[in-house]
Amino acid sequence: MSTAPRTSALQRLADRAARVSPLVYEAAFVLAVTAAALLLRTWDLANYPPGFHGDEGLMGLDAQRVLKEGWIGPWLPATALGVPAGPAYWTAAVVRALGDTPENVRFALALLGTATVPIAYFAFRAMFGPRAAALAAIFLAFSAWHIHFSRIAYITGSLPLIVVATTLALFLAIKHGRWWLFLVAGIFAGLSAYTYQAYPVFVAALGVFAAWLGIAHYFPRRLHHYVRDMAAAFGGFYFAALSMINYVRDHENFLDTTQRRNSLRETPQWKEADGVGDKYRVIRDRAQDAFGALTDTPRLDGVDATGVGHMFGEITLLLLAVGVLIALWNVRRLPYAYLLIMLAVLPAAAVITVTGEFRRMIAFSPFLAVFMALPLERAWRAGDARTGWGRAATYAAIAAIVAWVGWRNVDYYFSELTTSQEADYVFATELASASRFIDERQPDKVVLFSARWDYGYPTRLYLAPGIPGEDRSREHRRRPDANTPPDPGAPYGPPDPLAADPAQDTLFVFIGANYMALAPLVQARYQGTTVYIGERHGRTLFSAALVPRQR
Repeated sequence: MSTAPRTSALQRLADRAARVSPLVYEAAFVLAVTAAALLLRTWDLANYPPGFHGDEGLMGLDAQRVLKEGWIGPWLPATALGVPAGPAYWTAAVVRALGDTPENVRFALALLGTATVPIAYFAFRAMFGPRAAALAAIFLAFSAWHIHFSRIAYITGSLPLIVVATTLALFLAIKHGRWWLFLVAGIFAGLSAYTYQAYPVFVAALGVFAAWLGIAHYFPRRLHHYVRDMAAAFGGFYFAALSMINYVRDHENFLDTTQRRNSLRETPQWKEADGVGDKYRVIRDRAQDAFGALTDTPRLDGVDATGVGHMFGEITLLLLAVGVLIALWNVRRLPYAYLLIMLAVLPAAAVITVTGEFRRMIAFSPFLAVFMALPLERAWRAGDARTGWGRAATYAAIAAIVAWVGWRNVDYYFSELTTSQEADYVFATELASASRFIDERQPDKVVLFSARWDYGYPTRLYLAPGIPGEDRSREHRRRPDANTPPDPGAPYGPPDPLAADPAQDTLFVFIGANYMALAPLVQARYQGTTVYIGERHGRTLFSAALVPRQR
């Protein structure tokens, strides 16, 4: 008869779990956090955010150009003052595979945002170990900041992916001392030129870190290795960015035209500043505004809708502050110095411009996550040294903080930011809804009355392509010639703004309270006219009157 003690089912389960390779748990975690990031970035893209912004329409139109023409160059000058073309090529590949719809245009950028999360995990693992990396990946996956710019078809969301890929290759190169890894890091850094206009600030931050690396890691005995490794990095950068470099060389006024809009140097405050002291105060005031956007409710941004409530909660800002202190305490170690350099340099993209703080600083979003992770990683290690209830309480507190921050971010994004009237306004919900209606009806001709958008706005061009139309709005009427000033008292459109071609099905579309009152007049005037009302969440977005051919 055996006298060996019997083990409980719980103990046997624990013993079995202990025999599983840690790599299995790590792989399971990475898959889980990536799945969460994918869900948060792709669920119901048609409605969160609402509408379809003109810049998103341009992304769809540029993707169509790529599919039709192939190579269209590294820069798209027709978009505002120009944007890098890289995301257009990626979007073209996605819509070719999945179909050309506005949801798939957004989905293309959402995939880039999703891929940023696991790559960030491996980058921060190389820098700080698996625990800090795991916490940072969770914070990034549930970041309202990063979710927002991953769910809209702007080029903005492509930059963080290149930032974390460059960071991963760079710290693997430092760890293993392989010149070819520095080459890879340089290639990724060069690819940033095709993502978002704020990339030069990231490249500048890498330059500052390269100088620090030479002093702290190579000097004085390994300078020949430093020259070799930096030459490889620069060679990779130059090779990857060569197409953009050649484009800039071929366009003499490239920098002037691309940097003029929203530049701090173009503001009256800067132009009126007399001397170094006055210019310093202008920069100081702008820096306070930019950092204030992170800590307080910023003004509403008319391009991306940030400014609806607080982007970050108090716990986020507290963790960031403690993380910065930890990094300062460990500044002699390369990973912490790298974080602090990014903190010091990347926000400059918002300081040298006057709008779009969250867009300009999007490259910092992964580093915000790791700053937040540092204090909790320290608490996690402290919990390991405790026993019993002390350890359990520490772990529970960490889990509660992570869960609360994640829930708060998701709730803010889906219940506050994207359901607000401000988001409806920014993302052209009225015109997007009307454009979908136009595409559904396929009339012979459209007559648009809209105070804010004209008929040639990219949202309409993408959502309702190829349908002839004219704009009879008072705000967008054509002048007799370029030298004729607008006359606020002049009637809108032609002499008879409600005239319909009797040989065509004409769809009158009215956007705005003043214009929507015209729909009943059209119905009363033309026999057989049908009036439609477009609504969303109980709010009237547009009215339309379909006038059939008058036979």
